[in-house]
Amino acid sequence: MNTSYVWTLIINKQSKKIEPDKITVFQQCTLVECVEKTSAERYLLYFYHNQFLTALPQPTAEPGTFLDLAERRGLHVEQAAPFFSLLADPSETLHADGLPQLLPRLKRSLPPEETALIFSYFDHALTPKELENSLKDLFFSYRRNGQLNNAFRLATLLRLRGYKQDWLHATIIHPDYTKAAELYQAPLTSLLDTDPLYVEQKAFIRYIKKQDDNLLTALYKKQKNTLNLLVLQTDSYKQNPSEEALATLITAYQSSFNAQDCLHCLLALTESVPAESGLHAHVFHFLTEQNEYDKAIELLLTHSFLLSKQELMQLPDIWRQLTAVPDNLLSKKVSKRLFKLLRGHPAVLERIIQLSLPVLLQRYQLKELHDWLKNAKHATLQPLEQRLAQVLRLEEEADNQLELGRFYFEFEQYEKAIDCFSWDMELRPDESAPLEWLVKTYQKLGKHEEAAAYQQLLGQLKA
Repeated sequence: MNTSYVWTLIINKQSKKIEPDKITVFQQCTLVECVEKTSAERYLLYFYHNQFLTALPQPTAEPGTFLDLAERRGLHVEQAAPFFSLLADPSETLHADGLPQLLPRLKRSLPPEETALIFSYFDHALTPKELENSLKDLFFSYRRNGQLNNAFRLATLLRLRGYKQDWLHATIIHPDYTKAAELYQAPLTSLLDTDPLYVEQKAFIRYIKKQDDNLLTALYKKQKNTLNLLVLQTDSYKQNPSEEALATLITAYQSSFNAQDCLHCLLALTESVPAESGLHAHVFHFLTEQNEYDKAIELLLTHSFLLSKQELMQLPDIWRQLTAVPDNLLSKKVSKRLFKLLRGHPAVLERIIQLSLPVLLQRYQLKELHDWLKNAKHATLQPLEQRLAQVLRLEEEADNQLELGRFYFEFEQYEKAIDCFSWDMELRPDESAPLEWLVKTYQKLGKHEEAAAYQQLLGQLKA
C-alpha cells in the first residue's frame, strides 16, 4: 500500500520535494504541514477555499496567533495521504510567493473582506502594527465609500475568525452599523445563498462548540467542497465512533477514493478511536481482502478488538502469508494480546507459534522460547511447551543428537540440524539414519554436491 504523497514546492527560488503529513481546516483556511525528507525541514502550506496561497518554513504556533487558534479549534486529519490529492496533484508544482508579493496580489484579486481574512492568517509573520494598519485600511476602504453594510460584514468576519482587537469591537457596537447588524439577526439558513462566507464562519463555530453540524455539512455539499466535507465527516466520526457513523464515513471515502486509498484513511483512524468501536475489525477485514497481511496482523497485535470465530480459524492461513514474523511477538503486551485473543482456541494458537518457531529460533535462545510459553497465562500450550522442554533436555545429552537434529530440521534450523546429524554419525558410524537425514538436510539447503556425497556414503554403508 503506497502511503506517501509528494509535491514539488518552489520556495526562495529553490525546488523542494515535500511530503504532506497533516491537514488542519479552520473555517475557510486549510493548513498543510509538510516535511522535506532529505533535510527534515518542515513547511506549512496555506490554502484559502482550497486554493494554494503560499508556503512558509513551519513556524511555532505562538499563543494568541491564528496558527495557535487553528491548532486548538481546527479539524485535523493526520497521515491520510489520499486527502492531499483533493488539494493538488502530485505532478503539480506549487510556487510560494513571499508575503511582500502575496499580500498586494490578494488586494488586487479579492474583495476587502476576504483579503482581510487571509491577511489575519499571517499574524505570526507580521508585526501587530503592520497587521492592524492593513486590516484598518481594508475596513475603511468600505467606510470611506459609505458601504457600511460591507464594512460591518468585514469586521464581523474578522471577529468570527478570532481576531478580536478593540477597534473591531467598537465598530460592531457603533450606532452607525445598527441596520447592518439587523441583517445578521436572520436565521443562518436564510443567509446561505446571500452570504455563504458569513454562514461558513458561523456554522464552523457552531460545529466546534457541538451545537450543530448539519448546517456546515449542507454548506460543504452545496459548495461541492469534497475535502472539507470529508474532513468534517472524519472529525464527526472521531467524536462519535458509532457503527452508523462508520458506515456513513466508509461510503463517503468510497465515493472519493479508490479501495486502497479508502483503506489507508480508515487505517489512519484506528489510532484515534477505541478498539471496541468496530472500526478496527472492519479495517482488519479490509486489509486481509487486499492481501495486506502484515498490516492486518500488526493491527491485531496492537489493538484489543475481537474477531469472529471464522476469522480466528483463518488466522494460521493469514500468518503463513506474512513477510516477517512480528519483531515484538515475545513482548509482554503483544504476547498477552495474542494469548488472550486465542484463549479458547489452543490449536489455532499452537499452529501460529509453530509457524513462527523457525524465525523465533533464529532470534532467541531455546530456553527463552520455552520460558515464554511456560509463562503464558492466557493460553494452554502444554504440548508445545513440553516439546521444547524435551529439546532442552536433549541438548544436554550427547547421545541423543539424532532426535535433536530432527527437531531442528522440523523447524528449518538446517545448519544446527547438520551439526547434530554429523555428531550422531560420529557416535554411531554403523547407523544409516544420520546419513539419511544429512542427505535430506543438504537437499533442503540446495547443496546438491554435499547431498550426493552423503548419498554415496549411505550406499556404501548399505552395500
